[in-house]
Amino acid sequence: MNICIFARILTTHAIGGMQQHTKDLSEGLVNLGNRVVIITTSHPQKIQKEILNGVEIHYLENVISSVYTGAWWKKSKEKFIELHNKINFNIICSESTAGYSYIKYKLRKKFKIPFILIIHGSTIGEIKSLLSQKFAIRKVLNVLYYIYDYFTVSLFAFRFSDIIIAISRELKKTIMRAFFINKKRLIYKPIGVDGKKFYPISPDKQKINKNLLLIGRIREEKGFQKLLLILPEIIKEIKNVKLLIIGTGFYLNHLKKICRDLNLIDYVEFLGKIPNDKLVYYYNLSNIFICPSIGMEGLPYVILEAMACKTTIIAFNIGGIPTAIKHLSNGILIPLGDISSLKKSILFLLKNEKFSRQLAENARKDFMKYFDINYINLFFNNLFHKFYLLIINTHNKFNKISKKKQF
Repeated sequence: MNICIFARILTTHAIGGMQQHTKDLSEGLVNLGNRVVIITTSHPQKIQKEILNGVEIHYLENVISSVYTGAWWKKSKEKFIELHNKINFNIICSESTAGYSYIKYKLRKKFKIPFILIIHGSTIGEIKSLLSQKFAIRKVLNVLYYIYDYFTVSLFAFRFSDIIIAISRELKKTIMRAFFINKKRLIYKPIGVDGKKFYPISPDKQKINKNLLLIGRIREEKGFQKLLLILPEIIKEIKNVKLLIIGTGFYLNHLKKICRDLNLIDYVEFLGKIPNDKLVYYYNLSNIFICPSIGMEGLPYVILEAMACKTTIIAFNIGGIPTAIKHLSNGILIPLGDISSLKKSILFLLKNEKFSRQLAENARKDFMKYFDINYINLFFNNLFHKFYLLIINTHNKFNKISKKKQF
C-alpha cells in the first residue's frame, strides 16, 4: 500500500510528541511492507528529499516549519499532485490538520483517496488552556490565532475527513463536542513507544539520591515551576532529594531564577537537551517521574516512556493523561494545579518505596498491553488496509449504480 503523510514538523525540525509519532508510525508502516512518503516543511539544511529508515521525505522549499501558512497549503498541494501522478497513493494520513490542502483545493472530490486525520490536540483545548493562564499579549494573540484556525481550517478538515483518530479518550470526547462529529467517524487509538528502547535497566537499583525527574519543553504551561515552589518543603523532610530537569525553552531562565531565590542550586540539576535514545538512563535513574503540566495535553510521550521504564509517575489530571494513568493503580493523579497534594504524594512515595515500586510494576504491564509501538503500528496498518478496501468497494458499488442509471 502507498501511503502519503502530511506533517508540518518532523524530528528533523524539533523534538516533540507529534514529531516522534510521525517517525514511529511511518517507520513501522514501512517495516510492515508499505511505501510511506511524507510531505513536510523546509529542511533546516535546505535538503529537498531524503530517505530515512525506508521513509521517503519531501521537504518544501521556503516553507516555515511548525506553523500553517498560505505557502504550506499551496506547495503541499502541488507536491502531493506531483507525487501522486508517479506513485498513485492509496491512503492519505494527516498529522493534525497538516493535510488540509487536500480538502481546501477540492482534491478529495477529484482523487477519491481515503483521507485520515490523526489528532493530538484541538483548537478548543488550546484556547481553554491559554485562557486559564496569566494575562499576556502573546497569549491573547495565540487565542486569536486558534479561533481563526477553528473557523478557517479545523472545521473543514474535520468535516470532510473520512475518519478521525484521537490519541486519547478525553480528546475524542472534546472533538465530538467541539466539531459536531458523528461518532462512527471517530476512533480512539493512543500513540505508542518502543518498549525495546525504553525499558527497566535494573529493577532493584539502589540510588544514592532520591531523584525526581522532569522532562519537556520548558514553558510556563508545562508547570515545572510548580514543583520548584514546593521543593524546599520536601527537602526539609528528605535531605537527599535531587531534581533533574531535562529540556530547553524560553522559560528556562525563569526557572533558574526561582532556584536562586529559593536557595535550590544544590538540589536542582538542569541537564539541557538530551538525545531521545539517552533518556532511558534518566528514567531509570529516577525514583519518581513528575508531569505537572497545567496546559492542555493530548497524551504526552514522556508519560508512556516513564511507564515503559517502570518509573513511578505522578501527574496532574489533565487532557489525555488519564488515558494512560489510573490513580493508585499504575501512578498517582493530582487535581490540576494542586501543589499541596503534589507535595504530599511525592513525600508519601519517597517514604513508601514498596508501594511506589508496585505502581511502577503495574505501569510497565499496562504499557506492554496497550502502548507498545509494535501493537500500535499493527493496528494502524490493519486499519488503513481495511478502510482502503471499504472505500474502494463503496466507490465500485456507486459506479455500478451510476452506469445502470445511464441505461
